[in-house]
Amino acid sequence: MPVRIVVLLQEICNLLIEQALVYLSPEDLLKGDMEESLGKVRMVLGILNMFKEAFEERREKLHMYYEPGQEVREWDVSSTMVFARLDTFLKRLEMVEDLLATSLDLMKLEKIEFSGIKGKTLGQQVLDMYEEFQEAYKVFSERTYDCLDLTNTDFEQDAFGFQQKVEDMDRRLGTIFIQAFDDASNLDHAFKLLDMFGSLLEQPVVAADAAGKYSVLISMFSRALDHARLIYSRHIQAELKLGSPPVHKNMPPVAGALRWAQELRARIQVPFDHFRHIPHLCLDSAEGRRVIEKYEEMIQLLDRYQEKLYADWSQTVSEKSQYNLTQPLIRRDPETKLITVNFDPQLVSVLRELSYLSGSRLGAIPPTAAEIYSSKESYRQLAANLELMVNRYNKVLKTVLEVEYPLIQEQLWDINLKLKKAEETLNWKMEGVWDHISMVMDDVHDLEQRIQKAKNNVEEIQTIVGSWASPIFVRRDCKRESLLSLEDCQDRLERRYSLVRESGQRIHLLVKENQSLLLADPASDIWKAYVDDVDEIVLDGFFTAIECSLKYLLENKAGLPPLFEVQLDLVIPDLIFQPSLDPGTNDGFYDVVEGLLNDIYRISSLVPRLAEHSGFLHYQADMEDMADLADMRHELMGRVQAVMAACCDYRSAFDHYSYLYGEDRKEFFRQFLLYGHILTAAEIEAHAENGVPESPPTLQQFREQIDSYEKIYEEVNRIEPISIFQSWMKVDARPFKASLLNVIKRWSLVFKQHLMDHVMHSLSDLDEFIKTADKGLSKKVEKGDYDGLVEITGHLLAVKERHSVTDAMFEPLKQTVELLKTYEQELPEEVYKQLEELPEKWNNIKKLAIAVKQHVAPLQANEMTVVRKSCAAFDVEQHRFRERFRKEAPFRFDTKKPYQLLDTKHIEIKQMESAMTSIYESAGLFEVIVPDYKQLKQCRKELCLLKELWDMISLVGTCLDDWQTTKWADINVENMDLECKKFAREIRNLDKEVRAWDAFTGLDSKVKNMLTALKAVAELQNPAIRERHWNQLMQVTGVRFVMDSDTALADLLKLNLHNFEDEVRGIVDKAVREMSMEKVLKELKMTWSTMEFQYEPHPRTNIPLLKSDEELIETLEDNQVQLQNLMTSKCIAFFLEEVSIWQRKLSTTDSVISLWFEVQRTWSHLESIFIGSEDIRAQLPKDSKRFEGIDVDFKELAYETQKTPNVVEATNKPGLSQQLEDIQSRLSLCEKALAEYLDMKRLAFPRFYFVSSADLLDILSNGTNPQLVQRHLSKLFDSLARMKFQLDSEQKPTKVGLGMYSREEEYVSFSEPWDCSGQGEVWLSHVLDSMRATVRDEMTEAVMAYEEKPREQWLFDYPAQVALCCTQIWWTTEVGIAFARVEEGYENAMKEYHKKQVTQLNTLVTMLIGQLSKGDRQKIMTICTIDVHARDVVAKMIAQKVDNAQAFIWLSQLRHRWSDEERHCFANICDAQFLYSYEYLGNTPRLVITPLTDRCYITLTQSLHLTMSGAPAGPAGTGKTETTKDLGRALGIMVYVFNCSEQMDLRFKKIIPIPEQSMVQMLCYLLECLLAEENTPPDCPKELYELYFVFAAVWAFGGSMFRDQLVDYRVEFSKWWVAEFKTIKFPSQGTVFDFYIDPETKKFEPWSKLIPQFEFDPEMPLQACLVPTTETVRVRYFMDRLLERRRPVMLVGNAGTGQSVLVGDKLCSLDTDAYVVKKVPFNYYTTSAMLQGMLEKPLEKKAGRNYGPPGTKELVYFIDDLNMPEVDAYGTVQPHTLIRQHLDYGHWYDRTKLSLKEITNVQYVSCVNPTAGSFTINPRLQRHFCVFALSIPGQDALSRIYSTILTQHLTSGNFSGAVQKSAQQLIALALGLHQKVAATFLPTAIKFHYIFNLRDFSNIFQVSAVAVLWDLKLVPMLQEAAELCSSSSGGQNAVSYLKMTQHMCALSKVGDLRPFLNSLLVLDGFQNHCPWL
Repeated sequence: MPVRIVVLLQEICNLLIEQALVYLSPEDLLKGDMEESLGKVRMVLGILNMFKEAFEERREKLHMYYEPGQEVREWDVSSTMVFARLDTFLKRLEMVEDLLATSLDLMKLEKIEFSGIKGKTLGQQVLDMYEEFQEAYKVFSERTYDCLDLTNTDFEQDAFGFQQKVEDMDRRLGTIFIQAFDDASNLDHAFKLLDMFGSLLEQPVVAADAAGKYSVLISMFSRALDHARLIYSRHIQAELKLGSPPVHKNMPPVAGALRWAQELRARIQVPFDHFRHIPHLCLDSAEGRRVIEKYEEMIQLLDRYQEKLYADWSQTVSEKSQYNLTQPLIRRDPETKLITVNFDPQLVSVLRELSYLSGSRLGAIPPTAAEIYSSKESYRQLAANLELMVNRYNKVLKTVLEVEYPLIQEQLWDINLKLKKAEETLNWKMEGVWDHISMVMDDVHDLEQRIQKAKNNVEEIQTIVGSWASPIFVRRDCKRESLLSLEDCQDRLERRYSLVRESGQRIHLLVKENQSLLLADPASDIWKAYVDDVDEIVLDGFFTAIECSLKYLLENKAGLPPLFEVQLDLVIPDLIFQPSLDPGTNDGFYDVVEGLLNDIYRISSLVPRLAEHSGFLHYQADMEDMADLADMRHELMGRVQAVMAACCDYRSAFDHYSYLYGEDRKEFFRQFLLYGHILTAAEIEAHAENGVPESPPTLQQFREQIDSYEKIYEEVNRIEPISIFQSWMKVDARPFKASLLNVIKRWSLVFKQHLMDHVMHSLSDLDEFIKTADKGLSKKVEKGDYDGLVEITGHLLAVKERHSVTDAMFEPLKQTVELLKTYEQELPEEVYKQLEELPEKWNNIKKLAIAVKQHVAPLQANEMTVVRKSCAAFDVEQHRFRERFRKEAPFRFDTKKPYQLLDTKHIEIKQMESAMTSIYESAGLFEVIVPDYKQLKQCRKELCLLKELWDMISLVGTCLDDWQTTKWADINVENMDLECKKFAREIRNLDKEVRAWDAFTGLDSKVKNMLTALKAVAELQNPAIRERHWNQLMQVTGVRFVMDSDTALADLLKLNLHNFEDEVRGIVDKAVREMSMEKVLKELKMTWSTMEFQYEPHPRTNIPLLKSDEELIETLEDNQVQLQNLMTSKCIAFFLEEVSIWQRKLSTTDSVISLWFEVQRTWSHLESIFIGSEDIRAQLPKDSKRFEGIDVDFKELAYETQKTPNVVEATNKPGLSQQLEDIQSRLSLCEKALAEYLDMKRLAFPRFYFVSSADLLDILSNGTNPQLVQRHLSKLFDSLARMKFQLDSEQKPTKVGLGMYSREEEYVSFSEPWDCSGQGEVWLSHVLDSMRATVRDEMTEAVMAYEEKPREQWLFDYPAQVALCCTQIWWTTEVGIAFARVEEGYENAMKEYHKKQVTQLNTLVTMLIGQLSKGDRQKIMTICTIDVHARDVVAKMIAQKVDNAQAFIWLSQLRHRWSDEERHCFANICDAQFLYSYEYLGNTPRLVITPLTDRCYITLTQSLHLTMSGAPAGPAGTGKTETTKDLGRALGIMVYVFNCSEQMDLRFKKIIPIPEQSMVQMLCYLLECLLAEENTPPDCPKELYELYFVFAAVWAFGGSMFRDQLVDYRVEFSKWWVAEFKTIKFPSQGTVFDFYIDPETKKFEPWSKLIPQFEFDPEMPLQACLVPTTETVRVRYFMDRLLERRRPVMLVGNAGTGQSVLVGDKLCSLDTDAYVVKKVPFNYYTTSAMLQGMLEKPLEKKAGRNYGPPGTKELVYFIDDLNMPEVDAYGTVQPHTLIRQHLDYGHWYDRTKLSLKEITNVQYVSCVNPTAGSFTINPRLQRHFCVFALSIPGQDALSRIYSTILTQHLTSGNFSGAVQKSAQQLIALALGLHQKVAATFLPTAIKFHYIFNLRDFSNIFQVSAVAVLWDLKLVPMLQEAAELCSSSSGGQNAVSYLKMTQHMCALSKVGDLRPFLNSLLVLDGFQNHCPWL
C-alpha cells in the first residue's frame, strides 16, 4: 500500500477521534447524566469499530475490485500502523464505558427495598453502599481533567481505584443478596428480589454468590406446585360437596369456575415464565426435570377441569332459557302498583356466562344459547327501553306528590289500560313486540316529561325564592371591615324590590305553565290545593329571605367589625350622638333600625298572592304573624335598645369633664382671682356673716391651674377615638374629642391671658404713676398755701402707699414672664423694656418723695395738731349717743310705734356721720390716727337690722292675722305651711346679732308655734279621721269642742295644738293606717263577691272542669300577702276579727284551688286511660275499678261545685278539702299502679324506655289499633315513619303490615307480611324483627346481584341504605381482591382499581346532573359521599406504597364485609368486629368522613369492642353528636340522642359542686337515720317507707342548695321536685324544705313547730348567741341524727350565717361523760403536719398501733373553715389529704417512725365558707360528708333574731317604756341600713373588703346591748332616723342613723362607734357626708 494511503487513513482516524471528542465533550462526560453519557460512548465505540471492520472487510475483499486476471495488490500494511492511535483511543473509551456501565448498575442500589425480618437492616446496608458509591464516583465529577486525553494517566489511576472499590462492594452485595434470599418467605418474594438486583447479578462476584441459590429457587417452585395441587384437590372436594363449583363473588358459576382455573394456572405459569428469564439458571437437571413434569401435569389437570365444566354447562342451558323467554314483558307489584321489567335473572346469567365464554375457545356454544347471545343486543335494547319506560312510569308513581296525583289520575288510568297487554300476553320471543309497546312508551314519556317539567318549574320557583335569601342590607362594598352601608340602602332596596317583583312575575308564569302541563281546570278544588302547596313555597321563601336579613343584623358576633356607627359630639352644654341615641327622639338610631326592618318586611308585599282564593293580596300579613320572625325582630330591637343604653353609659363616662363646658368660665375665674379657688357651700355658710376673706392666687396656683388643664388636655387626647359596643355599634368620638380639646385650650388660655394682662397692666400703671408723681412732687409749696400743701401731701401719701407693693412687684412679674415663656406665650417687646427700666425710675421717685417730705414737714405738723383736737371731741359725743340709742331704739317685741322711733334715730345718726366723715378726710391726709368710732357704726348697723326685723314682724303679723279668720273647710294648710316656712327661712337668714333681741325671739316663737299648729291642723284634715279619732284628740288635749262649719283657724289655735304634736301625729297616723286597712278590706269584699270560677267542658265527658285563671290565682296570692301585711300592722286591733276571718277564708281557698287543680289534672290524665282505654282496663282491672269510684266522686264534686259559682263560697264548703285529699290519695294509688304497668311494658319492649310516659300511654291505649299507633313509630325507630297495611275488600286497611315508609317517603316492602294484631308491645316487637329481616334479605339479594348490571343501574333496584351498605361491602371486597393481585405480582392492581373508583364516581356525578327524583338524588349523593372517602383511602394507600391488607391504614378503616355462610354483614375496624344491626335507616344523608371522623370511629369502636363507653369532647358545633350518630348508621344501629338540659339534672354547681356519689351516700346515711323502728315499725305500710325515702332524697339532693342575691335555688329545686315526683304530695304552701315528718301523725308539718323558746343570757357575747330559727332547727335535726351514727357532717354558708355557732351549740350540748370535742380551726398556713399534731393531741395509745380518745369516750373533731389552707402547686390541699386518708382507711402514719396509727372512735364535723379559701374541696374528701347549706337569714328571720335579743335585754335591764317601745323601730332601721349599705357598696377588685354580713350587724347590737343609760331624747331622734330611712334619701339616712347611734353610745358611757365605723364605712367619699367622723 502506498505510504500516502496509510497517511490518509491515519488522518481519517485522527479526524474520527476529533469528531468523537467534539460529540462526547470529555470534560462533562463523567459529570452529566450517566445513562446519556453511556449511550454516547457506546455510539462512538460502535462507529469507530465499524470503521475498523470496514477496513478489514475491504482488505479481505480487495480482489473483488480487480478485473479477472489482473494482479491484485494486497494491502500489506500492518493494521497497527494504521490504527495505532485509534486503538489506544478505543481502549480508553472502553474503560470509560465500563466505568459508566458499572456506575449505572450501582445507581440501582438506591431503589432496592427488602421485606422480611432482616429487610430494614439489609436495606440500610445497601443504602450505605450506595452512599459509598456516590462518594467514590464523586471523584470523577469533581476532576477537571479530560478523561479521553490519552496522555492523561490520572484518569486511569482514578478508574483503577474506583474499580477496586466496586469489586469490594460486589463482594458485600453478594453477601447481602444471599441473606435477602434466605429471608424471602415465598417464591414471589424471591422473584421480586431477583428483579430488583437485575443486571447486578451479572457482576462476576455477585453472580458467583447467586449461582448457589438457583437450586433453592427450583425447590421453592416445586413446593408451590404441590400447594397448587392441594388447592385444586380442595376445590374439587368443595364442588362435590356443594353441588356447584365455588366461585368468586358475583361471578356466574361456570365463568367463575373457569376464572378460578385460569387464576390457578396463572399462579404456576407466571413463576415458570420467570425461570426462563433468569440468566445462568438451567433446568436441565434431575430436580429441574422433575419440576417440569409436575408443572406439565398440573397444567393438564386444569385443562381437563375446564373442558368438563364447559361441557356440563352446555347440556342444560337451552331448556331453561326457552321457558324464561316466554314470560310477559312486565310484572306489576299488586301492593305498590309499581312495575318491573320481567327479564329473568337466568337469562341475564346466560348472557353473562356467554360474555365470559365466547372467547375462551373451550368448545362450541350450544345453538340455543348462541341464538340468545346473537340476539343479546335486541334483548338488551328491548330490556333497556322497557327499563327506561318502567323507570319513568315508576318515577311518576313514586315522585308524584299528594297534591299532584289528583291532577294526573285520569292520564295514569289510560296508561295502565295500555300496559295491561305487556303485563299479560306480550313476551320476549314474540315478533313485533316493539310496535305494541312503543305507543304506551310515548304516553309514559310524555306524562313523565310533563310532570318533570312541572316539578322543574316548582324547583325553579324554589330556586327563585331561594335567591331572595341574602341580606338586603350589607356592609359597604361587601367588605368584612366596612360598616353597614346606609348611604346606598335605598338603591339596594330598590334593586331587591325590583328583583322580587320580577321574580313574582316569573313565579306566576311558571304556575300558569304548570296548569297547562298538568291539564288542570283553574277553577277546580284540586288545582287550588296544588296552588296552595306552591303558595307555601313562596311563603317559606319570604320567611327565609326576611330571616336571612334579620340574622345578618343579629349574628354580628365578637371578632367581627361593627355594623353601625354614630358620632359623639359636644354641642355645649350637651354631649349628643349623631344620629341620636336618646330614647324617644324622632329620627334617632332606633327609628333608623326600625325603618330598615320595615323595609325588609315590605318585600313580602311585592308579589301578588298565588292563592287568590286565600283572601290575601300578598304575603306580608303572614310574615308579620310569624312568631319566629317576630321574636328575631323583638330581639333585634332589644339589642338596639341595649346598645343605645351602653353608648349612653359610655357618654356618661365623660360627665366628669362637664365642668369644663358646663361652668361659667367668668364666674369661676372671678372667684379664683378673689380666693384662689372656687368657694364651697360650707365656706360660704361658715363666713356668711362677714363674707369669705379674700385670698388672691399665687403664681404657683396659676401654674397648678394651667398645668391641670394641660394634664386634662393630655388625658383627653388619649381618649380612644373609636369604641365598639357589643361588637355591633361603632362610636366615633373624634368630634367630641376635638371640641373638648378646644374647650380645654380656652380654659388654659383664660389663665395665661390674665397673667399676660397682669404683667402689661402692672407695668403700664406703674409707668403712669411715676410720671404723675414726678410731676406733682416737682411743684413748690409756700407757707400758707393750704391747697398746695394738700396736693403735695396727697402725692407723698400715694408714694408711701405703693412703696412696699411696688418694691415687691418686680420679681413676681419676672417669674410670671418666665412662666409664660414655658407655655410658649410671648409678650410685646415694650414689656421687656419696661421691666428693665421701671425699677430705676421707681427708685428715683422714692428719693424725690423723701426730699419733698423733709421740705413740707413743718407745715404738716401745724395741721396735725388741729385734727387731733377735733377727733377727741367727736369721740366723747359718739359715746353719749350710743347710750341714748340703746335706751330709746325699738328692741322689744311689744314696742309701740317702732317705725317713728327708727326714723328719729336715723336722722340723728346721719348728722353725726357727716361730721365723722369730715374728720376722717383731714386725718387721713395728714396721717393722724383717728379712733374707730365703733359706737356710732354699731348704732347704724343695729338701726338697719332693726328696720329689717320690724319689716319682717310687720309682714308676719299681717299675714297670720289674715289667716285667723279662715273657716275650717277653707283652710289651705299647704299654702299656709309654705308661707310659714318661707317666713322661718327669712327669719333664720337675719343677722345672727338680732337673735338675742326680744323682738326676734317673739317673732321666731310666733312662727314656730304657727308651723307646729299647722302640722297638727294638716294632720287633722286627713279624710281618714273618724269620730273615734276626734274623741281620742279631746282626751289628749283635755278640751271639748264641736267641729262645725263656723269653726275657724283661730278656734283651733286656741287649743295650743303645738304642744300636742306627737299625740296628734300618732292619732292621725293610726287613722291613716286604719283607713288603708278599711280600703283594703272593702276592695277585698268587692273583689271576692264578684270572683267566680270559669269552667270548660272535659273533651270526652263534658264534665265542667275548673279553667286555669291566672287573674284569679294572682289576685288570690296578692290578697293573701295584703292580709298578712295587715296582720303585722300595729293598728290591727279595730279590724283584727274581720282580717282573721278573711285570712282563713282565702287560705282555705288557696289550698282547695291548688288541691283541686292537682286532682283535676290527675283525673283528666287518668280518665282517658282507665275509662277510655279498654286495653288498660283489661290489664289493670283492680285499679280501673278503683278509678271508677274516683270518677263518680269527682264528677259529683264537679257538678256540685258548679252550682256555687262564687270562688270563696265554693271553696269554703265544709269537708271539701277532706274530700279532695281523699280523691288525691286514691288517684296516687292509680298513678303508682299505672307507673308499674308502664315499667312492665317497657321491659317487654325496651324501646318504650325512650318515649315519654304520655306517648307510651297513647301507644298502649291504642295498642290494638296500629293505624293510631303509627304516629309514634318515628319515636321508636330510626327512620320507620309509617307502615303500609293490606286493604280488605272494602279498601280499608287491615292489621297486616306489608311494608314501611321512611321519613323521606322511601318505601320498602317487608320480606313477608306481618300480623299487627294483639298488644302493642307484641306486634311492635314483630315489626322490629320484620324490619331487620327485611333489611337483611334486601342486603343478601343486593350483594349477590351487584355484578349483574352496571352499578349505576343496580343501585336503583334497592333501598338507599342497602345500596350504600352493599357498596361499602363491595369496596372492601374489591380492595381485598386488589391486595391479592398485588401479592400475586400485579403491582398496578391497586392503581387499576383506583381508576375504576374514579370512573364509578364520575358516573354518579353525571347522574346527579341529570333528572332524578328527590329520593334517588339523595341516595346517589350519599353514595358519592362514601365513595369519595373510599377513593381517598385507596389513593392514600397507593401513595404510601401499601401492598399488604394487614397495613394499619387499611385496618383502621370501617370495613363492611358479607359472610355467605352466616348470611350476615359484619363491620370490621382494627381488631374490633360488629354484627350489622339492620336497623332501617331510610334515605338519609351521611357525613363527609374526615381524618377526625376516622379517629373518632377507631376510638369509639375500640371502647365498644372492650365493652366500655366513649365520650367525644369538643366545643359546640364540632360534630360530636353527628359523628356518633353517623357511626351508628354505619353499623345499622338505632342511636338515641339525649340533650342534657337543666330539667334532666337539678344539682347546678351550687355550694362547691357536690359529687353525685356523695349525694347518693348522703341519701343512704339519712335513710339509715330515718328508717329506724320508731319511725317505720315492722308492720308499717310500704307507703311510709316511701314517705321517708322522699324526705331523705329531698335533703340528700337539695340540702346543699342555698339562696344568693339573685336566685333561691331551694325554691327552684322545690318547683322541679313537685313537678316531677307527684306520688308523695307536699303541702302547697312553702317549699319541700319547709316541712318535716311528724313522728306521731306521719304527716308533713312545718319546721316552725319545733322552734324552742329563746332565753337571753346577758353574760354571753352576742356573737355566741344562737336564736333558734327554722333554718337552725332543721339543720340541727339532721345533725343530731347523723352524729349519733358517727356520720361526717359539713355545714356550708357565707360568713355570718351562723354555721360555726350552730355546730358549737350542738357540740356544747353533748354529754361530756360520753364525748370529747376538739376544735381544729383551719387557716391559710395550716399544714398536714400541724393538723396531725392537733388531731393527735387528745388521743391516747390503746394497744399496739391503736389510738383513740380517753376511756370509752367518743371524740368529735370540729374542723372550722375546712377550705382555708393553701392549695399547693399540684392542686392538693395537704390537710385535706390527711383527713381523707383517715376517713378512707381509718389510719395515718407516724411522721417520725413511719409506722401505722389506727385511729378509732373519732368522727368529724366541719364548716366551710364557699366564698373564701380554695372555694372547693377535693371530691374524694367531699364524698364522705353529708352537706347542708345555710343561707343568709331573710328579713323576717333577722327581725325575729334581733327582736328577741334586744327585747329581752331591754326588759331584763329595766329600761323605760319609751325605750322598750323603740326596739322594733331600731331593729327595722338597722336592718334597712344594713341592707342598703350591702346593696350600695358592692365589693370590687380594689374595695374587696366591702363585705357586709351578720357579724357587722351583731357588732352594732353588741355595742347597743351593753348600754345601761338611755336618754329619752333618743326616742324622737330614733323616730326621725326611722322616717329618714323609710324615705328615698340614701347617704343622708345612713348619716342620720350613725349620728343617732353615736349620740346614744356617748350618753350610754360606752364610747363611740369608731371601731365599727372603720370596718363598716371605709367608703370613698362617705366622709364628705359625715364630717363629724
